[in-house]
Amino acid sequence: MSFLLERLAALDVLLAWLRRPAVKSMLLTCGALFLLAHSWMFASISVPNERSRVYLSVAIVDQQTLAIDAPIKRFGRIYDWARHDGRAYTDKAPGSSFLGALPYAIVRLFSQPEDWPIERLINLMRTWVMLPLGLIGFLVMRRVLYLCFDDKELADLGAVAWILGTSAFHYSTAFYGHQIVGVMLLLSLWQLLEAEARGGELWRFGLAGLFAGLAGLTEYQAGVPCVLLTLYVIASPKRSLATFGAFALGALPSVAALALYNTYAFGGPLELSYHHLVVKDLATLHKEGVGGVAMPRAELISPVLFSLHRGLWTTSPIFLLGVPGALLMVWRGNRRVGLLSLITGAFFFLLVVSTRAWFGGWSFGPRLMVPGFSFMIIGAFAPMAMARASISVEVITRACVVAGVLYQQVVHLVLPEMSPNIKNPLLDLTLPALERGLFAPNIISGAAGGGGAWALLPVASVILVWCLWCSVPRRHRLEERGGNARRADFTVAVSAAAWVGVAVLALAVLWSGPSLSDRRIDAGVKSLEKWRAMDVEIDARSKRQ
Repeated sequence: MSFLLERLAALDVLLAWLRRPAVKSMLLTCGALFLLAHSWMFASISVPNERSRVYLSVAIVDQQTLAIDAPIKRFGRIYDWARHDGRAYTDKAPGSSFLGALPYAIVRLFSQPEDWPIERLINLMRTWVMLPLGLIGFLVMRRVLYLCFDDKELADLGAVAWILGTSAFHYSTAFYGHQIVGVMLLLSLWQLLEAEARGGELWRFGLAGLFAGLAGLTEYQAGVPCVLLTLYVIASPKRSLATFGAFALGALPSVAALALYNTYAFGGPLELSYHHLVVKDLATLHKEGVGGVAMPRAELISPVLFSLHRGLWTTSPIFLLGVPGALLMVWRGNRRVGLLSLITGAFFFLLVVSTRAWFGGWSFGPRLMVPGFSFMIIGAFAPMAMARASISVEVITRACVVAGVLYQQVVHLVLPEMSPNIKNPLLDLTLPALERGLFAPNIISGAAGGGGAWALLPVASVILVWCLWCSVPRRHRLEERGGNARRADFTVAVSAAAWVGVAVLALAVLWSGPSLSDRRIDAGVKSLEKWRAMDVEIDARSKRQ
């Protein structure tokens, strides 16, 4: 027993060192960055959403125009595009492409256009636009949660849950607009909270407006959260004409840029790309209601919440606590932040259940809700913050986090953007592919020229460490127990209970069973083999160039 207590005492010393703010921050940041950076999509998969945004970035730099006729001629036609007055344009809001033009302009100073095939261009955007934004979002989320709840350990757990345990993870590695909007909205809220904490500094309100404007410039749907942030400013205790003016002035450049872009491309400041879509199916979809959003459909509530491939509560279990947590904040905590979390979540949920494209094309999780996750996660951690004396709330929260992190990360190992036909990602594709040694390209396999299953060992180890870390109770819980033996018993008990969420999710996956026949599962795995072979060819061609 004395030997065990000595080992536990040494472990306490190690944990104390790891909890030092600088050390802990560095480890958390490096761990999150490793998972964000380790994996890519198969380069041979053509993703129209990404290509359309890249085309505009290329046109801005190489042709000094907003029309994408030249990139279409160079790289090929795509599904996601619009046309006006005989010229082609992206069907996306231009903000993400404006961001992408910056790294492309830099690399073009030292290279020629022909040096950049579309696969390299997409990975350039994923690496130098999305990864920095994902990491910035992670760091800012820690600060926002701390400002909301004054609990550093909760803030760390919440940031990890958001960036690694929800669909925000994949869209921090893919050149879509969803996570760009989520991070911009988060940056805006961060500056508003800092302004209130520091006596109402006007420049922070202006910066908040700038970030909100960039969100609106990137995705049209971001307009509603931007309005909510405006109402947040109006309802601020520090409100004044000057604070509102600073916020509005900060948003003005993005509003003007969007109006000018729409006028140049489509003939008027309120003319959107959705009014000029070329592909008939997309045009028909977006003519329904307002931009494709009609009346909510009751039959979509269950799949949007519970389906294993697109469900909010199954793919990101932490949001099970979102509504009760936000209501708790409205009742007992920061009412304005609680309302912001609640209304944002309600808006994006209604948006998804009101469109025929609720499943978001090839994806995993509720892709269309990702922009709202940065506010929704605040409500999800309110129960843990406000019920500090409740061990059960802490265990439930940690169980949701561990299940979400494990589910997201395991699916992402193989293919995070799955066909809508795949209803049970683990049994329909992920596990059959892993059995044959197939997985998405990653840093280790890339360095080894392909590599075998061993190439997954580093990332699998990091995922396991993250899950174990997410299951360990907070420091004040351990200190309440007193004595090394009692603390050890308590840590083991809480940590084991936190894995119940994984067990429940696993039972749901097994109970549902595969949604595809053996023949179709085999065809899906063979598609991965084909994509991997094409990736090897693309990589070899790139090295020759």
